[in-house]
Amino acid sequence: MNEHSERQLIAYFEAIAGWRAAYTVARLHVLGVRSGETLELVSGRIVLDVGSDTEVKAPFRAGRVEAHQVLLNQEETDVQGATRALASAAGFHVAGLGCFMLPSNEQVGIYVAPPTLNRPGFRGGSNL
Repeated sequence: MNEHSERQLIAYFEAIAGWRAAYTVARLHVLGVRSGETLELVSGRIVLDVGSDTEVKAPFRAGRVEAHQVLLNQEETDVQGATRALASAAGFHVAGLGCFMLPSNEQVGIYVAPPTLNRPGFRGGSNL
């Protein structure tokens, strides 16, 4: 992960620190191209949610193209660390699905959006 992306990631988690414990559910949504045991991601998003719904959608596969929704166990997986792993050369390993990797180097980073706060009554949480 490049320096700019790292600063964005740190700023994101600092911005939500006051209410971070309220996010009880974390989901990783990915779209990628399979190459052996590696899913090279075209798009990835981590959604933090205050709800209790832990249902995940079934995976989609069409040839080498795959889309997955993965529930992240926050007691076992640090969301900030998972984000760094996705952008690392080693990737982020998901049991039964292999290694997920986002293309990232010193010239091409990842985008970390500012926290999106939803009004009460709206479904969803903060997006990373």
